[in-house]
Amino acid sequence: MSAPVSHDWLESRQSAEEADHIANAAVMEAAAHRPPHTVSGVRQFFAGKGVFITGGSGLVGKVLIEKILRDCPDVGQIYLLLRSSKKKTGQKQRNAKQRLHEDILNSVCFDHLRKIWPNFGAHCISVQGDAGLP
Repeated sequence: MSAPVSHDWLESRQSAEEADHIANAAVMEAAAHRPPHTVSGVRQFFAGKGVFITGGSGLVGKVLIEKILRDCPDVGQIYLLLRSSKKKTGQKQRNAKQRLHEDILNSVCFDHLRKIWPNFGAHCISVQGDAGLP
């Protein structure tokens, strides 16, 4: 006889999604009420500057990239150091440019940004390399 299945994980995931939705709504509400002439210091700092990011294919990296692009649309280029993918059985190895488009820019992290700024990916440039190599 099997034990009853717990749905706690589903409820916690739904709660997290609801909290994320509420947080996003609060941020959008605050942005809508900000006077148009007000520009944050962070936005001024990144205006026209290039940014180099390592670890951009991980969760925190994707969130950082999305945050910079969403809050600082006048940022210069974002350069992302990416390794080519490790070849797995039955899969083709992908270079850094392919990983940028397939693994990062197509991520659900960018769904909101994709709706308001379809060409946001033009600011992202892949740099093939490995920070772990000498």
